[in-house]
Amino acid sequence: MRAELRRWRGLTDLVVDLIAHTTGVVERSQRSLVEPPLHALRAIPELQDTARVLELSWEVYATAAFRTVRGASRALGGLTGGGLSLLERAGLGADPEAPAPLRSDAIWSGPWWRDAVLGTLNGVLGDRLRDAENPLEIAMGLRHDGAELPLTPEALRAALPDATGKVCLLVHGMCTTEWSWSLGAAASHGDPRATYGSLLERDLGFTPLYLRYNSGLHVSDNGEQLSALLDALLAAYPRPVDELVLLGHSMGGLVARSACLQAAAAQRPWLKRLSRVICLATPHDGSPLEKLGNLTTSILGAVALPATRIPAELANTRSAGLKDLRFGNVLRADWQGQDADALLRDTRRAPPPLEVPLHCLAVSVTADPQHPAGRLLGDFMVRVRSASGGAAAREGDTAEVLGGLDHYGVLNHPRVYAQIRAWCATGLRSSDCST
Repeated sequence: MRAELRRWRGLTDLVVDLIAHTTGVVERSQRSLVEPPLHALRAIPELQDTARVLELSWEVYATAAFRTVRGASRALGGLTGGGLSLLERAGLGADPEAPAPLRSDAIWSGPWWRDAVLGTLNGVLGDRLRDAENPLEIAMGLRHDGAELPLTPEALRAALPDATGKVCLLVHGMCTTEWSWSLGAAASHGDPRATYGSLLERDLGFTPLYLRYNSGLHVSDNGEQLSALLDALLAAYPRPVDELVLLGHSMGGLVARSACLQAAAAQRPWLKRLSRVICLATPHDGSPLEKLGNLTTSILGAVALPATRIPAELANTRSAGLKDLRFGNVLRADWQGQDADALLRDTRRAPPPLEVPLHCLAVSVTADPQHPAGRLLGDFMVRVRSASGGAAAREGDTAEVLGGLDHYGVLNHPRVYAQIRAWCATGLRSSDCST
């Protein structure tokens, strides 16, 4: 089936799934409202018959109403799926899709909208998409020049004819894809094609690659996948890799850290080629927005009213990846066996330092990062202290703070690039040269 038809089928399945889930939430909430007075009536002998009549009436209503909604959504899904199957058998559907170009002037184009919607859906509901094997789930993979990059020697040689021994992998943040690295390129650099990857290629000879992944999965799951993918990349790469740099924005920094920690535990070969990890606006100690979301749903859920419990339960269906941002979880031990919706419960274990330098860049919306407003607001999504966290665990780790930028302004700005370039220009650690 063509990719476009697969996505339409996936969207249909997702809508049916969400209708069923919402119906279940409403039904449970209604039952929680009806059950206490019925229980009280059943406790009074003279009113037990009345209670049974009311209970029977409720069951008839609930069965009719909620089953009708579920049945209608399944029927709609079946009809839509049947129509898509007819299109498939007829050989109809969208033409083969073009890759989303990494250009700032591609914003609002068809490929941009397609990837923006996919990135957002995966960020918010990615674990649900994975569990349902929904075609809308983004499979982790590498990209170059906007196109998917199969990890075979033949494909890499064809796609990277000028591959160098220095590789920089750029890891995007939550609810987005690799196109975000071109945000504001024309305004910042006078070139809509400019990204930190292309600039490092021009100035320092790095070959830039871009990761695309399902940001709704646990950070530790994505870290594990990334670690395995990097071994596959180095095994198929057209020439020996002398230096590997991981550059992550927001959640991407957490995924990069998680991959390094899991690679160290498993003694993955790619870690011997890693020279540094650079994190831009990464919530190492968590994001205040996710903390606020957890606080809000906990308060709403504590009030025994459908008007509060229904939105609270629906909001708590947000992805595991989003919930990991509450305190910056990077390892499975941080969340496994824990209640992800417990009120502001930090279950992280202090992660060990990385085996390579960790460079953290924090930004503040105020020109002076020390301004009280800047310290409070950070970049509107991550505070300066959180984005600087974990950068003093070992010798060689650094943390820098820039003022006058927001969370997405850090993605493509000359001042940010100057700092990235300075870090990358310091060269390999000596242990890499001996392996």
